Amino acid sequence: MTDVGWAILGTGGIAAAMATTLAGVPEATLVAVGSRREESARAFADRFGAPVASTYEEAVASEDVDVVYVATTNDLHAPLTLAAIDAGKAVLCEKPFALDVVQARTMVEAAAVADVFLMEAMWMRYIPAFRRAEELVLDGVIGDVRFLSADFSFPASPPPGRLYDRSLGGGGLVDVGIYPLTTAYAFLGAPSSFHAEAVLTEGGVDTQVVVVGVHEDARMSALTASIATDGSQTAVLMGTEGHLVFEPPAHHSQRLFLRRGLETVETIELPHAGTGYEFEVAEVHDALVAGRRQSSVHDLDDTLAVLDTLDRIRAAIGVEFPKGVPGSE
Repeated sequence: MTDVGWAILGTGGIAAAMATTLAGVPEATLVAVGSRREESARAFADRFGAPVASTYEEAVASEDVDVVYVATTNDLHAPLTLAAIDAGKAVLCEKPFALDVVQARTMVEAAAVADVFLMEAMWMRYIPAFRRAEELVLDGVIGDVRFLSADFSFPASPPPGRLYDRSLGGGGLVDVGIYPLTTAYAFLGAPSSFHAEAVLTEGGVDTQVVVVGVHEDARMSALTASIATDGSQTAVLMGTEGHLVFEPPAHHSQRLFLRRGLETVETIELPHAGTGYEFEVAEVHDALVAGRRQSSVHDLDDTLAVLDTLDRIRAAIGVEFPKGVPGSE
């Protein structure tokens, strides 16, 4: 593939990280930027050298765009993905993929009908350390994996802000808890049962969440997420013959520690010089070359399974779905 034209929808920090990434990928070109506000789109386009700065709709419609990257607030992920699919574009949509699994299924079905590529931007799954951990587990290096402990917690800016706005799909669980949950799904599968507790604001937004999951073959996970507290941001896979520690932050770790008891048997260095987004961009490009319609690493069934579990956890901790989202009535 010689040149792939990208449109970025959204102009926040994640969008900027992707624009920086694309600038370092020889076969990628940022050709369009879309935003709610024209001045925001123009400033972003000028900063990163994109020729088109416009509304979301106009950016998606640009004939030079092959892939649309949706990096807006969570509430716009589904409608903008559907608009891009309708325009016949491949889509890389930020996590959470949608506000609930019903929305997500609609997106997946639309992509299938339109015969276009669709992928969740769960960049953690493509990071070399995560891929290497999967290989080590498959090779039985730590024996039979029985337990996972994973955290993603940090003190976010105090409200107001998108993480504290339920109408925008905010909350600790969907925005950061999705990482520990996706880690659990990757190594243990979906939980067959779970117990969850949370701290909610007066507005019904979860700021701290703990989930204990029971998975197939009596394996377990202990997952924590918070937008109110500092945390370890690490993950530990525990097996019958050793354990594997992701150096924090686990969602883009660059070092793994293989340990048996208190002894570090091996330190596995997996550095990368870029933002970390380059690996999911490579997956998109590889899929387009191969004619695949979804990721070969974290496919759409994975995305739907994690979202389904997120929905069940939200129901258990008493977090209402944003108004207008299926399941909120």
